[in-house]
Amino acid sequence: MPSSTEDLLNRWYRGDRDALRELVEQNSVWVKRRVRERLGDKLRQIGESDDFVQESMLDFMEYTPRFKVRGQAQLRALLARVVENAIRDQNDYWFKARRRALSRACPVPADSVLDLAPGGRATTPPDERSAQNELDALLRLAVELLDPDDRRVVVLRHWDEHEFTTIGDELGLTPDGARKRYERALPKLGAILKRLRRGDLEWAS
Repeated sequence: MPSSTEDLLNRWYRGDRDALRELVEQNSVWVKRRVRERLGDKLRQIGESDDFVQESMLDFMEYTPRFKVRGQAQLRALLARVVENAIRDQNDYWFKARRRALSRACPVPADSVLDLAPGGRATTPPDERSAQNELDALLRLAVELLDPDDRRVVVLRHWDEHEFTTIGDELGLTPDGARKRYERALPKLGAILKRLRRGDLEWAS
């Protein structure tokens, strides 16, 4: 019998990579079908690649803060949105590189797991409990759910700490255009943070 989502997630929290791969395999067909319903031609443009879908899911789960969800439906909603964003983003390799760099430079405590189930709270060891760590982990997760254009400007400004002149050069915008895009992205990021805090992930799919 296939392992349950709850069992696999618990093993993943403990660092079991086999459990991570099994989670991806169990959910990739559903995620691909859901993304196809929403994106159609964009998915076909990459050859409806099973490899792309699975690699996007693996990369996300390996290099972002670990999280608890209510069950398979909530997990799938989150994964489908992440894969959809990867397909929309023609520069996904850019974000993947930053995601990995951030996980190395600013690691979340190994025992920390964000609880995204309704009413849940992040759990961290008592001697490492920190409101800032929790906020940083939630921000990193929330950024994954932003549309790609918003995601890039937030990463460049918030984590890379670039000036708007530099951001504009990278995104093909004027400095004022880069500032305005960042200012438009912040309320969207805030709305996602609120949804994550109350365990509302169904909207993501």
